[in-house]
Amino acid sequence: EHKYYAPQWSSRFPQAEVWISPRTFSWPVDFGPYLPLVGFPRGKELQQVPKDAAKAPWYSQGIDHLQITMDYAPRTVFEETVMYHRPSGTFVCTDMLIGLSDEPPEILTRSPYLEGLLWFSRNTPLDTVDTSSPVTVRDGYQKSTLLLNNINPRSLLSVAAGDLA
Repeated sequence: EHKYYAPQWSSRFPQAEVWISPRTFSWPVDFGPYLPLVGFPRGKELQQVPKDAAKAPWYSQGIDHLQITMDYAPRTVFEETVMYHRPSGTFVCTDMLIGLSDEPPEILTRSPYLEGLLWFSRNTPLDTVDTSSPVTVRDGYQKSTLLLNNINPRSLLSVAAGDLA
């Protein structure tokens, strides 16, 4: 998650502006009032990316943006700002691009992994779930994948381009 490294980048490049998506999820504490405590230089202001791309300072330089928001649960919102540089046709995603199947890999549909998917399939902590439903298992897989890849990105393996051959 790039926000964890933002304080170091901000210290290294003190003249750089720092822009965040307005509803960026920050845990265990909101960055807002705690900026110096998480490593941002004193006096550093985080600016919020405007919802309207035409109001952004970079719009006149040929850059559009779109904010993609996922409300996972109360007080747990993931928001990503993606950008498109019109002159070059370049798409910029500052967080991650990840390709996953709609269905869980077969191994995850067996114990002990299945129990985790069933737990994540709930919409509220007190929900009961149909443990025999493929839809329930799929929902749990999709929700857990989104959540865990955003909360604990260090669990992902980084693959160098040369390793893909």
